[in-house]
Amino acid sequence: MIVISKHFMQAHSLEEALENPQQVTSLVLSNQELTRVPAKVWKKLPHLESLDLSHNKIKKLPKGLQNLTQLRRLQLGFNQITRIEENLLGLLPQLKHLDLRKNRLRQLSLASTSLETLDLSENRLQGVSPVQLFCPELLHLNLSSNKLAMLSFEEADFPSLQYLNLSRNKLPELPIVPVHLYALVINHNRLKKLNTRGRILPSLQRLEVSHNPLEFQAQHLNSFPNLSYLDVRYTPTTWPGLSALLHRLPKLRHLYGGLSRKLQDQVAGFLAEVPPSVSVALNEVVFYLWLGFAAGPVPAE
Repeated sequence: MIVISKHFMQAHSLEEALENPQQVTSLVLSNQELTRVPAKVWKKLPHLESLDLSHNKIKKLPKGLQNLTQLRRLQLGFNQITRIEENLLGLLPQLKHLDLRKNRLRQLSLASTSLETLDLSENRLQGVSPVQLFCPELLHLNLSSNKLAMLSFEEADFPSLQYLNLSRNKLPELPIVPVHLYALVINHNRLKKLNTRGRILPSLQRLEVSHNPLEFQAQHLNSFPNLSYLDVRYTPTTWPGLSALLHRLPKLRHLYGGLSRKLQDQVAGFLAEVPPSVSVALNEVVFYLWLGFAAGPVPAE
């Protein structure tokens, strides 16, 4: 069955797509027991913008894919791909979204001037530098659930990166990350310290470091002044007291871990309801008033 919409035609089998090859822009071939990519995909469907080959048994990508010059989304998740020819996917000038999760990749070298999202989770990446990327437009990178022991990134390779997921690896230290990063997820690793190498990450609003052996201290918060979401569950923490915490993180709205269960619930409720207009100096006062206690003198603005 071919689905026709105002903007594109989507086919759910190769046979259906070939009925209107000049009009089909989206092809879904997932869950079809494919062991290879049919040559007719790039020979007969020149206008493809989206290609879904997920949940098959594909082991290798053919060079013919580079003929799909209008392709914007390529889904290859849940296959058996072990390697990708260098620069094969980089020759797709319109490619924005690439999904390679749950494959058997041990390394990847990719240079793309168009790619915005890349999912490499649940592969077999391990060692020092199994991933060599130059993607200046990349916004979202997922490397979770691999066996990464060390990452060596050049910040200039990711000038636009906003979301980085490194959870469930074997990283002993934090890699150099772009200063404009919005979200950093590094749960379930082997971090013994959270060293930002003296750099401030002013754009970071979400930080997840749960299930790590490091001792998360108050001084670490100085590197993330604009956090609104912090998860330090099952990670040893040394907080300076609620007052200092609220002063150090004036935009905090979600906090998980580092407090007793009772105080955790109280702070969570407070952070969810405190108006954004409340100044940093008044945060602690408003918190105790919110609990129903006398707050003492109000500090001068």
